[in-house]
Amino acid sequence: MTHRPAGPWNISELPGPDPAEELVDLGGLLVPMPEEGELRVEVAEGVIVAATVVLGGSAVQLQAFAAAEDGAWEGFRAGLVRGVVADGGTAVVVPGTFGPEVRARVDQEEPDGTRYGQEVRFVGVDGPGWMLRGVFSGLIARRPGRLAGPLAETFRRTVVVPPGYPMQPEETIPLYLPEDTGELIEDPDPQGQVRRPRTRRPRLHLRRRRT
Repeated sequence: MTHRPAGPWNISELPGPDPAEELVDLGGLLVPMPEEGELRVEVAEGVIVAATVVLGGSAVQLQAFAAAEDGAWEGFRAGLVRGVVADGGTAVVVPGTFGPEVRARVDQEEPDGTRYGQEVRFVGVDGPGWMLRGVFSGLIARRPGRLAGPLAETFRRTVVVPPGYPMQPEETIPLYLPEDTGELIEDPDPQGQVRRPRTRRPRLHLRRRRT
């Protein structure tokens, strides 16, 4: 298992009476929001499958997966490399802030059909019965050196909340909208920009995954 001296955390590891007070509660994830950050959720077939925190020209997508044993990230990243290469991109495993990470260039398509290459960095950390994956994109993915700054801290301080029932390995831990959502904006345009107000009642940008 990847050593986690400072996170990401399992819900059982947090001290204090109510560790979720300063986090956005998405059910399977408790997500810390940086100042001026924007929270997006991605929906497929009516289910939230990922949460993305956007800050300036950078973003980190967060997903937690069930894991049957320690070391799930090792096999998961090998599959990532194969998948990126099979789709015509490039990918390499290198040392990183959170352990071995995948630096990749993936093929993306604009709504008008224009295709371009996007640099991304996949990081992963193994926890007790789960694996948290972060996908860094934008400026933070293009800068050389180790990950740093608010979005890296968002990944590090994210809390995974296992559902309490058996799950299949690599099954996505379910996410839900907060009960007290400040404002929900459903926008079918993946390029839309929404600013999040400075409050713990996040303004959500709801993105529907193409099927």
